[in-house]
Amino acid sequence: MKRLFNRKASVYALCYLSLIPIFALVFSLVDLKVGEHSKDVITYIYFSVVSITTLGYGDVLPNSSWAQIAAASESLLGIMLIGLFLNALSIQHSQEIEQKELEKQEKENARVAKERFISFERLLLIRIQRYQEYSIPLTVPIGGDRSEINRNFKFNDMKDLFKTTLKLADNNFKPAVSYYFESLFDLTRTLEDLVKLGYASKWPEMESLCIDFCQLSKSLDFSESILNQPKTRYGDNDASEEDASSIENHTGKVEFRHSNGMNQYVALYMLLNASFKFIEQYEEYAARIKNG
Repeated sequence: MKRLFNRKASVYALCYLSLIPIFALVFSLVDLKVGEHSKDVITYIYFSVVSITTLGYGDVLPNSSWAQIAAASESLLGIMLIGLFLNALSIQHSQEIEQKELEKQEKENARVAKERFISFERLLLIRIQRYQEYSIPLTVPIGGDRSEINRNFKFNDMKDLFKTTLKLADNNFKPAVSYYFESLFDLTRTLEDLVKLGYASKWPEMESLCIDFCQLSKSLDFSESILNQPKTRYGDNDASEEDASSIENHTGKVEFRHSNGMNQYVALYMLLNASFKFIEQYEEYAARIKNG
C-alpha cells in the first residue's frame, strides 16, 4: 500500500490515460444505449472519456448492469488517480522547495566556512612567513644569499645553525636554531587551532595535510637535545661547535644510524625538507579553497 502512494505524478497520469482505451474495450463488450451515435471505436472511446472525467453528458448511457458497473468503476478509478496525481504533485513541489532551501543553506554554509578559513589564514600566513624567515639561517650558510629559502639545501648547509641569525632585531647571543624552533612551534600550534576550531572542517584534505605535518614535526622534534648543545661540552670543546664541524664535514647518505650523535641533526634536516613540501602543498590547497 505504501508503494502505491509513493509513485511519481507521471505514473498516475499514465495510469489515468491508459484506463481510457482499456474501458473503451470493456464498453464494446457490454450493452450501451448510444442514441444517435454509431457503435464504433470512436463512440466507445468517447464514452470512456466521459465516464473517467465524470462529465456525464447523457447522450450515451449504460444499458445493463455490467455496463453500469464498468462506468462506475472507471469513474471511481479516475477520481482516485486524479487524487493520487494531485497528491504526488504536491509532494514533488514540497520536495523541490525543500531541496532549493537545502541548496541555499549549503551555499550559505560554504560561504561562511570560506570566510572563516580566509580570516584565520591571515594569522597562519604570518606564522608561515616567520617560519620561512628563520629557516633561511639553517639552510643558507653565512656569506650566502639569504634573501630567500634554499629549498634544495644540503645537509652541510646547516653548519651555522648555532650562530646568530644576523638579524638586527634578534639577540646576537641566541643561536639561529633557537629562533627556528620557536617559529616552528608557533606554526604547528596555529595549524592545530586551524583543525581543532573547525576552520578547515569543510575541507578534509586540508585537515589531513595539517594533521600529518603536525604529527611528523613532533616525531622529528629533537629541539630539547639540540638547544642544550651550546651548554654541553665534549672534553675541552663546546658540543655545539663540534656538532657544527661534523655537519660541515659530513659525507655520504643522510640517514639515521644506531646510537649516532648526528641523528638529531638528521631529524632536523628531514623536518626542514618536509616543512618546505608541506608549505607548498598548503599554499596549493589554500588557493583552491579561496578561488573555489
